[in-house]
Amino acid sequence: MALNDSLAIRRRMKGRKPAFLRQDAHKKVKLTPSWRKPKGSDSKMRVRKRGYNTPVSRGYGAPLEARGLHASGLQPVLVATVAELDRLDVKRDGAVLKRTIGGKLRETLLAHAATKKITVLNVKTDAAAVAAKFAERKALKAKRHDAKATKAAEREKKEKKTLEEKTTTPGAARASSSESEPDVQSTVQTTEETAHEKEEREEKQKVLTKRT
Repeated sequence: MALNDSLAIRRRMKGRKPAFLRQDAHKKVKLTPSWRKPKGSDSKMRVRKRGYNTPVSRGYGAPLEARGLHASGLQPVLVATVAELDRLDVKRDGAVLKRTIGGKLRETLLAHAATKKITVLNVKTDAAAVAAKFAERKALKAKRHDAKATKAAEREKKEKKTLEEKTTTPGAARASSSESEPDVQSTVQTTEETAHEKEEREEKQKVLTKRT
């Protein structure tokens, strides 16, 4: 059977194929709807009783020639580097870019695929659109960085200005002078105390010398 015929049969079968859901997935929240084979001895779904969900069987499978292929008839291959792109067969394989790669590498891979005429299956836009989007995002990031820097500079300038105003106000000068006055008074007081003690000591010595 030709590949195009197999793809057409698979397309028609997909329209009639039921949704294979896990048993009791619509009743219990903890069960995921992804398919699991029913294995219970009393399972009505396992014995294909009428009125229950349809289990997976061989009759619903696609033709062998079309299994695992993309709708375009190409075999999807995961790609993350330029070397992996070069290993692909243009007529048989289709590139699928990994979602973990960055914008710059994505742009490079798309441009290289365009030159090699390799079909990229999971990207609808071309390399130029991806480059424009990447440049726009880069410009927006730079704009945010500049705005943040200017805001920080303005804040620093404002803080410096307020500090200068505080130091140049007359109240601050008075406060500084009042803070220095007690120090002068304390030094004068200590000198007076030492002179008084010296006089007392001299008087005591005079008394002692008279007694002797």
